[in-house]
Amino acid sequence: MFKVLHIIGSAHFGGVEKLVYDLSKAQHKKHVDVGILLLKQEGEFLDRFLKTGIPCYFSNIKSGFDFSFGKYIKIYKILKEYDIVNVHSFNPILSFFLMLSKTKIVYTVHSVRGFGRVKKRFESLKLAFHKVFFNRIVHFITFNSNYSKGYWSDILGNTPNKVIYNGIDFCSENSHPNETIKLDIESNFIIGTSCRFIKWKRVDKLIRAFKKFQEKRPEARLLLVGDGPERKFLEKLAQDLGIEEHVIFTGFRDDVRAYQSSMDVCVFPSTTETFGLVAIETLLLGKPTVVFQDGGGITEIISGISKEDVVTDENELVQRLIYYYDNNVAITHGMEKRMNYAKEFNIENMAEEFNVVYSQLMVNRKNHINL
Repeated sequence: MFKVLHIIGSAHFGGVEKLVYDLSKAQHKKHVDVGILLLKQEGEFLDRFLKTGIPCYFSNIKSGFDFSFGKYIKIYKILKEYDIVNVHSFNPILSFFLMLSKTKIVYTVHSVRGFGRVKKRFESLKLAFHKVFFNRIVHFITFNSNYSKGYWSDILGNTPNKVIYNGIDFCSENSHPNETIKLDIESNFIIGTSCRFIKWKRVDKLIRAFKKFQEKRPEARLLLVGDGPERKFLEKLAQDLGIEEHVIFTGFRDDVRAYQSSMDVCVFPSTTETFGLVAIETLLLGKPTVVFQDGGGITEIISGISKEDVVTDENELVQRLIYYYDNNVAITHGMEKRMNYAKEFNIENMAEEFNVVYSQLMVNRKNHINL
């Protein structure tokens, strides 16, 4: 058996962090000798990682251009204890030490550059390092969607690669909430979303579409679960549109799944999503899930079950919401199909696909040594 080390930036609440948490647990359950290295010892998920029983290491690297070489020497010593390193967070200086360690390196791509995403300092230099990392240092690349693979195709050389879709831990107590949150809302139709309120999630598009929809179906309500830097702007937008009494902001919630259960239709208007795990979560609850055509990976997911739930603009979103409002049978009759589709994205399946990649790399390593 081989030893695998996952590397992520931190334990902050987010899709990548949650995925590595679930994937590591699934691999550990299958008796894979797995460890986790967090470049920063911080984040809401930190306690959860520590309670898994999986070895966790911390380096406290401040950024991709932190030149504290003592920290990297410490990481190098950890790397040497593992056969395979699965990198989920790119760091240019760390890449050099990964190369020196001579361990087999799998790089899992979770990111793109796009609308509303902050352009950081040294972005062009970092991209150049990324290209070298892809083609000179990494032994295998996995992409979480065909969209993310296509996005990076311009710098992708001959390094072996594969699309491995993200998965959900269906055994988690949060995957199937026992009951719906009892909301003080006088409505028989709730439209909702759950996300971090940042620009590229485009919650403003949902609010504007809801304004048009609510004019036609005044009994409806909009449930917005989450928080973030755009919250004040979104609250003001609802006020300016005169719909603040019909829009509910819950703030950050740990029990997101229970709130999703309260929604009749879920909408995720984001753009340039590399995957969109939240769509799998709502489909698993049997909810109609509507996205935009330029959503990226999340659009890829929804297209696989209902092309009609992919809209091009706010007006099409309004029409789709009207369809579900006027045809409740379309919500109830499609529940089982949505749930079965979501179950294809099982964290156990994802873990098995990664284990196949790891095993092949170890075979190649032994053959190389024999030569």
